[in-house]
Amino acid sequence: SALHDIAISLWHENKLMGVGWRRFKGLTVSSFGYQLGHEVNFDYLQWLCEMGVIGFTMNMISVLVTFKRTLFVCKKLKWNYNNHKEAACVCFAVAVQFFILIYAFVEIPFYDIMFFAIYAVSCIIVNSSFIGLKKKGKKDFIINSYDRDDYIRFEGLKTLVLVTIA
Repeated sequence: SALHDIAISLWHENKLMGVGWRRFKGLTVSSFGYQLGHEVNFDYLQWLCEMGVIGFTMNMISVLVTFKRTLFVCKKLKWNYNNHKEAACVCFAVAVQFFILIYAFVEIPFYDIMFFAIYAVSCIIVNSSFIGLKKKGKKDFIINSYDRDDYIRFEGLKTLVLVTIA
């Protein structure tokens, strides 16, 4: 579509840092002659356009790490745990996250407060279950369940994010 072409051309002009968070909508009016502001309707392309390679990479890392943890917790609860209600909640969270990740190819759910709120709640469900499993006496929960290299990469990523924030 024309909006995708505009987003790609803006990204080519600003590959590393992008045009700025939430600037695409304004640029469609000021630079490309639309009467109303428009979004790309493709979250991942809009991230690339607005935040460049750096912002896109940071967003994708957080989304993918969260989804990987969600699948891990769902598998752990489904096969190795007797709390079926908690397992059902986590599987629901998997469905929500999967839907949002797929829907982002045709719309902008990460920019829409309602979709993002539902996504955030699904992440909270997963993290609560993850912490709960660790506290219920499964001291080797992370080390034995994750591949050791994944655990080391996750700890390194967490350190990188904390250093970046500070």
